[in-house]
Amino acid sequence: MYGIDLRSNNFAGHIPKSFFDLTRLQVLWLDSNHFEGTIELNLVWKLKALYSLRLSDNMLSVIGVDDGYPFPYLGNIRILGLASCNLTKIPVALRYANGLYFLDLSNNRIDGVIPSWIWVNWKDTMFYLDLSNNTFTSLENSPSIIHMHNLETLDLNSNKLHGSVPIPLIAKYKAFLDY
Repeated sequence: MYGIDLRSNNFAGHIPKSFFDLTRLQVLWLDSNHFEGTIELNLVWKLKALYSLRLSDNMLSVIGVDDGYPFPYLGNIRILGLASCNLTKIPVALRYANGLYFLDLSNNRIDGVIPSWIWVNWKDTMFYLDLSNNTFTSLENSPSIIHMHNLETLDLNSNKLHGSVPIPLIAKYKAFLDY
């Protein structure tokens, strides 16, 4: 099976565990439903072919279980929507998702520092980055310029950021920046 698109329906209950046994699944879009329960990202990372995952806007709690080793299959993830998933930190495994170009972690409970590896690891791929409506306080190493060549949207609004405002170097026609 190539993909499952169940977004924007009124599905409720738990996400079937059998979805995470579909090893050839490339697209899993379950956003904007009424799914509930807890999803461990380690289950998701086992889907070696998965390149697009959208779980946003459900009643889920998504947790990352950090084993302390690199997650070898994250190289396929390109689109990741985890908005409103009750995250309390940026999943460590994302550090190994080098081809990511769409990331939405908005409306969670992530606090602390935005790690500098975001600007380094995704400088050539990131197109859309939404970290809004969390409680981030600063950017690690306080970069004054962000070198992200394909970035068109950077949304950091409604956080507790202080310090200097980073300026992205934009190579595209236009960009939407919201701090």
